Amino acid sequence: MHEFSLAKEIERIVAETLAERDGKLSQVNLVVGGLSGVLPDALLSALEFISSEGPLKGAKFVIREEPAVFTCSACSAVTNPLAPIFCCMECGSIKGELSGGTEFYIESLEVEE
Repeated sequence: MHEFSLAKEIERIVAETLAERDGKLSQVNLVVGGLSGVLPDALLSALEFISSEGPLKGAKFVIREEPAVFTCSACSAVTNPLAPIFCCMECGSIKGELSGGTEFYIESLEVEE
């Protein structure tokens, strides 16, 4: 489960950020793309597990999922395909451009002063 190591990296980044300012962390807002390979539920479980102490203690975790976007060359439809099938959800064409969905980052931290 690589989500645990991702959670530990989030913890490290949060600790570095909090060292630069006063206050208590109340919420961590994350963005996880549908094609990032990160399982949001597993990441949330890992974060909740490690947040019993340290810089994440007592924080709420909010994960916003970003879907992949497929722009079809055949019919110009813009759809959100379901991996591992990357085709137009309107006409079925496989000709097009796949974008988005690979994101994984901390969007923001909410800190109570």
